[in-house]
Amino acid sequence: MSKEGEQGKSILGKLLVAIDGSELSDYALNVAIDIGEKFGSEVDLIHVMASPKVMVSMPVVDPLVGSPAMTPAVDVESRDEKENPSNALLLSRQQMITSRKLRSEIILATSDDVPGQILKTVSEGGYDLVVLGSRGLSGLKSLFLGSVSKRVAKQAKCPVLIISRRISRAPKFLLAYDGSEASEKALSFGVKLAKRLGAKLDTIGVVALPVASEGSLMTDIDRWEREMKDQIGRAVSKIQLEGVQSEGSVVHAIDVSNAIVEEAKNKSYDLIVVGSRGLSGFKSLLLGSVASGVADSAKTNVLIVR
Repeated sequence: MSKEGEQGKSILGKLLVAIDGSELSDYALNVAIDIGEKFGSEVDLIHVMASPKVMVSMPVVDPLVGSPAMTPAVDVESRDEKENPSNALLLSRQQMITSRKLRSEIILATSDDVPGQILKTVSEGGYDLVVLGSRGLSGLKSLFLGSVSKRVAKQAKCPVLIISRRISRAPKFLLAYDGSEASEKALSFGVKLAKRLGAKLDTIGVVALPVASEGSLMTDIDRWEREMKDQIGRAVSKIQLEGVQSEGSVVHAIDVSNAIVEEAKNKSYDLIVVGSRGLSGFKSLLLGSVASGVADSAKTNVLIVR
């Protein structure tokens, strides 16, 4: 195996995909399989069911004597694993993975805390990437509503890929960058992913403006812009040296996450790559809240790198 192959496997050796039978979760699985083929990954599946519900009726009271005449039997919802439709769902999706010569395991869990169960599985399983849809089925049979993907994105200890829409055949990725350690990790991860998937990886730097602009701050803002342009220039050079196409831009904004989301929307990017945190102060691009803000409001796919 080549050195590059070894590095690829060490980065994305194990993927965990959340499945609930919705169209978006199936597309997320297809994306994970494509990534898994490029990196030789194991692609595991998780489906979380709601806990069985206990149905207890109140005692029937005899109005003549004022006391219970009978108590209906407790009706407990049973789950026969052999007849559980979730098994058929997972087995059919697992077959999609194994038919592509990839390893795969199934995790079928029962919990009322769906994101908590996913996070526990990620931690215990040593996964390198979690892939899930931004929304899924409604009701008790749902695995991931929007709130689930958001919590997993915020609390998982590994990178999280949130799928919101289809990726084009000639994908374009947008890297949010500020020169911090977290954004360097995002750059490294983004480059490897773009290289394997044949994507272009552009960079954006956001100079965060104070809410109330004052004349005394203008000199600082000019300096921050120069520094950010230097950072973006170096990032573009690093990406291009890896053989990946890249262009850079610097914008000013009060709302940093919104600026990133708008850039992705206006230029039709397929994926936003963002670090979980970044520099502090007005020149910061990636505060922790920025990564969360991007995940919450972006209409495109988002990869949060840790």
